[in-house]
Amino acid sequence: GRADLEDASEHLVTIVAGGALSTIEARTFDDDPGKGLLAVDVGDAIAVVNTHVSFGPRAAGQLAVLATVARAAPGGAIVMGDFNADASVVRAALGEPLVLSDLAGQGPTRVGSGGQPGRTIDHIIVLGGALEDARVLDAAGLSDHNPVAATAVF
Repeated sequence: GRADLEDASEHLVTIVAGGALSTIEARTFDDDPGKGLLAVDVGDAIAVVNTHVSFGPRAAGQLAVLATVARAAPGGAIVMGDFNADASVVRAALGEPLVLSDLAGQGPTRVGSGGQPGRTIDHIIVLGGALEDARVLDAAGLSDHNPVAATAVF
């Protein structure tokens, strides 16, 4: 069914099995109110940062904000979402050391449409840990993005 947002800034959701979460930061980006981040502490000082980054020139500043939030988590961080950029752009912006999901050969995360080819612009990144079994799932037509899944190990 349809769920109306109470506030236009409420556009990211993070669901984690078990336990309570505490919010570290929730914000929209100043230069694009339709995009932002939600960072939650999932325990052991590990942050999960869910994001939707703008396409194009606005992305650089937004990625810098993401890097700052993710690197502030003393236990490590998982950063995931729609980056609207390929892996090389995200890696350069967030800096090393990090582990970025290797989705090569698995098909696009952004489904092609209107004559445009699909692209891999959704990623999972780990700082202070490792990624296992990164994969692109089939959205079965429910979205214009195919979900990305992986196991993070700290």
